[in-house]
This record gives sequence, C-alpha cells and structure tokens, in this order.
Amino acid sequence: SRPKRSIARDFADGVLVAEIIAQVKPFGQCVELHNYNAASNLARKMGNWTALEHKVLRKLKVPLGREEMEAISVGVPGAIENFLGRLRRGLTATAGGRVGTRDGGIDVDGDEEERQQQQRRVPEEQVSSVMPSTENFASVPATKYPELLARRDARVEELEETNEILATKVMKLEQLVRLKDAKIQSLEYQLERANES
Repeated sequence: SRPKRSIARDFADGVLVAEIIAQVKPFGQCVELHNYNAASNLARKMGNWTALEHKVLRKLKVPLGREEMEAISVGVPGAIENFLGRLRRGLTATAGGRVGTRDGGIDVDGDEEERQQQQRRVPEEQVSSVMPSTENFASVPATKYPELLARRDARVEELEETNEILATKVMKLEQLVRLKDAKIQSLEYQLERANES
C-alpha cells in the first residue's frame, strides 16, 4: 500500500501485517482494514497492534505480548522479522482448520487428514501472492527479508532518480515551449504592426 524503505519502520504500525493477512484466504475475513491506520507515534502504533492481536492474531494462534508489540513499534532490530516468521508458520498451521463462523472466527478442525493436507497448501499460495514474483514472505526464510528489502529499496531509489531526471527534462521542455510562445507572440505583434503601416 506504500513504498517500502525499512522493514522495521514500515511494519512498525501493524498496517502492513493487517494488509498481508487480509490478502490470505481464508483468513482475510478476520481483518477489517479500516480499523488499522498508518501511525507515527507510539500510542497509535500500539493501538493498532493491540487491536490486531485481540481480533486476529489470537484466532491464528499467533499471540503477541505487549513487550513484543513495543519492540516492533519502536523498530528494535530483528523484532518484526521474528514475528513475521511466527505469523507465516501460524498461517500455514491454522490452514488445517476452516472458517465457518459469521464473525470471521476460525474453527480449527483436524478430523480429516487428507482435507488438512489440501488446505495447508492454500495459505502458502495465498501468502506468496501478496509479495511480488517468487520473492515473498511465504517462500523466503526470515533471515532473507533484509536482503530482499535492501534490493527493493535500491530499485526504488533507482526509479526515483529516473523520475527526477524525467521531471527535469519536462521542466526544460516547458521552458522551451514558453520561450517559443513568447517568440511567436512577438512575431505576431511585429506582423500586425507591419500590416497596419
């Protein structure tokens, strides 16, 4: 939903985690994205994480304690990576259950082994679709996140530089157009004067 610069900073308010879970079937119906707003101060970040933990993460059996919430919110190195690893495992494990409640609760049912195995594959595919190409949180170990995000950051910087160059070219072309317009007006004025005389 927004350019990614630093995994610790970008995930600090919980919004991206909510968006990721919202994209993963059948868990998406547990997440009401309007409840999670981008935040820069600690209190609002903690509010997002508290709501996410209470309404969603508990159902996924991925509890998040207050200390861990604070660590993620203030960007403690490694905190979000550890949590994302647990979240991925939680999504995969809980896939053996089914969504059957009206309020979006997840009812984990382990009676049919074959059905469980089939359903376990779904979240991996869905989580994979959240991230671009094959480089995603579902298929890449947590230790690789910083490397992937660094590569993406480098690509973003490269595109921003290209954008700046193009913006400069556009500005120069606009200046040329204004100069030509002024010259045309001057010539038209001279032509009118010549015709009058």
